[in-house]
Amino acid sequence: TEVTDRVLYKGSIFKAKVSRIEQSLNAAFVDFGSIRHGFLPLRELSRKFYKKNSQGKSECTLKEGQEILVQINKEERGTKGATLSTQISIAGRFMVLIANSDIFLGSFGLFTKSAL
Repeated sequence: TEVTDRVLYKGSIFKAKVSRIEQSLNAAFVDFGSIRHGFLPLRELSRKFYKKNSQGKSECTLKEGQEILVQINKEERGTKGATLSTQISIAGRFMVLIANSDIFLGSFGLFTKSAL
């Protein structure tokens, strides 16, 4: 067995604050309480952070200083911060709860809210 002296946070959920949005990287840097800020690709944002503009295109509504809930997808490594997502999922024994979604994953298949 391997003994490590650090705590693993993958899958953990944190309340975080957007510190910087980098349009060139198509990502945001988020302070979730770690030494290094987390990396949040804009494609990992849930649908509630997008609105349709007058031309029908989706625009990101995320702003610097905004508080959000994030889940860690990948641990910090080397000089890079953790990779984060706002598409939070909590796995149980018989079901997976996916926040901000109309889909439920159960042990017997895939369901929508209208089917329940």
